[in-house]
Amino acid sequence: MSVKESVKRFNFTIGNPPISIDGDKEDFWRSIQQQAALVLEEAKEQYEAAMNRDIVEVVDGAADVAYTQAYMDVMLEEIGVDLNKAKDLVCENNDQKITLDEVFARRSATKQLLDNPDDQFYVDETWYNGLSYFVVKRKSDGKVMKLIGHQSPDIKEAIPEETFEFVGEKIE
Repeated sequence: MSVKESVKRFNFTIGNPPISIDGDKEDFWRSIQQQAALVLEEAKEQYEAAMNRDIVEVVDGAADVAYTQAYMDVMLEEIGVDLNKAKDLVCENNDQKITLDEVFARRSATKQLLDNPDDQFYVDETWYNGLSYFVVKRKSDGKVMKLIGHQSPDIKEAIPEETFEFVGEKIE
């Protein structure tokens, strides 16, 4: 049995089945909020374990985050969301944050500085599979920043119109 199937079975047997697209919208949102809170709780526990340098609890936290997130995935798929497509869009988006062009990365770092004068940025170089990649990072926390011309993903592509209607949102 797959992890997702095991997680789904567990939630059904404890009286927490996913709400289908023809179910009650308020029940759906309560259920989504509750599951998001569980994912956050597990992520916080994992973070605390990392801060305490407790590898056993970090691994336990990784498994718990994956378990609770797997049920969130089930819940979203139940109302028609194509999570594989959404994840592909996010991967493509993140790929836009890396470049083989050092000059372009440096221009992007300068633009970040102009757009965010209270922060500092630097260009980081990494070799992967024989190629030199460049990214712009924020100095304070190492966050990888967007390069010039970055296009955000349109996650709506992974959500059918019926799902928007069910959750009470309009498609823009």
